[in-house]
Amino acid sequence: MKYHKIPDETIQRLPMYLRAFSLLEEESMETVSSKELAVRLGLKSPQIRKDLSYFGALGTRGVGYPVEATQQRIREILKLNTTQKAALVGAGRLGTALVAYPGFSSFGLEIAAVFDNAPKKIGKKVGPVKIEAAGRISSHSAGHFGGSGRGGPGNRGSSGKSRSKRDPEPVALPYQNGPAGQDYRY
Repeated sequence: MKYHKIPDETIQRLPMYLRAFSLLEEESMETVSSKELAVRLGLKSPQIRKDLSYFGALGTRGVGYPVEATQQRIREILKLNTTQKAALVGAGRLGTALVAYPGFSSFGLEIAAVFDNAPKKIGKKVGPVKIEAAGRISSHSAGHFGGSGRGGPGNRGSSGKSRSKRDPEPVALPYQNGPAGQDYRY
């Protein structure tokens, strides 16, 4: 498996490139040059070409970048082409607004669980999700988010130390490799 070291700055610019390609697609543009992208984004065209070249030959010299294909490739790199499940802690006004927000799905994010410590809220539904007790976070994550689920509140974690109810063991999520067997480490 090939290992590509990609600069943090390049990774930080990927969401900006995705937004630009999404807007270009809405404008029905089929291709765009790095020069035009540079004007739209306030960057230099060599920087755009260098950034995008880390992920393969996305564009054609003298023609530009195919808008739809480049947008899809950036979505794959950012893992936005598959649904990622997330848990939300806190079912207050902000939490319930976040669950109701429809825009997350366009970025491949599904809020699959909501946790709160207020007894009045536990068991109620927020959109399609039932609010669960905050103490169940680590046991829930093992089955739904790929974590270990060990060391919940009041248990001994993998470190062997006794944990209090206010100090649950963190749950590790699995690392996913990039497309085509490439291992992108950011």
